[in-house]
Order: sequence, then C-alpha cells, then structure tokens
Amino acid sequence: MPLKHTPATEGFLVKQAPIPSPGNNTFVGDFFTSDAPEGQQMTCGFYQQSVGEPLEYEYEYDEMKVVLAVKADHFYVSDEAGQKIDAKEGDIFYFKKGVTIKFEVVGPEGSYAKNFFTAQRKPDSA
Repeated sequence: MPLKHTPATEGFLVKQAPIPSPGNNTFVGDFFTSDAPEGQQMTCGFYQQSVGEPLEYEYEYDEMKVVLAVKADHFYVSDEAGQKIDAKEGDIFYFKKGVTIKFEVVGPEGSYAKNFFTAQRKPDSA
C-alpha cells in the first residue's frame, strides 16, 4: 500500500498507552514502521510526558522528536552532559544511540508535552 493514514482522532488527539515510568506519567504509541530490512526500519508515533516524576531514558537507537504541544509551564529536555533545554512547540531534537535523556514537565495537575518521534527501530521496542 503506497499511502498509509491515521486520522488525528486516532493518533494526535488520543493519549497513547502508558509505558513503565517512575511516575506512571509517560505515554508512547507507534503508528507506522517502514518496510525496510531488519535493523534498518524506521518507526514513528507520538510520545507524551505528563506532569510529575521525570523520565530518564537511555536510547538504544537513534531518534528524532518534534515538540507538537506544550500545555505546561515548562517541558525540560536534558542530557547527561548537563545541557538542559526548556523545550517549546516546534522545537526539534536528535538523540543519538547510547545517550541518556531526561524529560520533565513542570506545571499544574493535567500539564503535559506531546511530541512526534521517528526512530531507527522496529515497532513497540521503546
């Protein structure tokens, strides 16, 4: 099939499935994976970090994120080298395989940041 489509009502507008995280406030959903050979696949989807306990994640693959929505006072993205960015809507990030990144949302109850990602990995291996 040359064209695949997921409407906003099934993708962007939906909170994705929770993943194990310190505060149970992290949500990820894969949507499409390329038909490339094993080890060369690209997967994309949505990632949402909600207010509460930060998530520290060690990347076992290269990934790029675009910040789509920040409904919080701050959405901090930091690395192990001490770089800390107060991410805004439209910001783009590249995380190299092997790096540990910390995601933190600060704000009142209900605050979150939603991102679109593309990763060089097979589906459901976040």
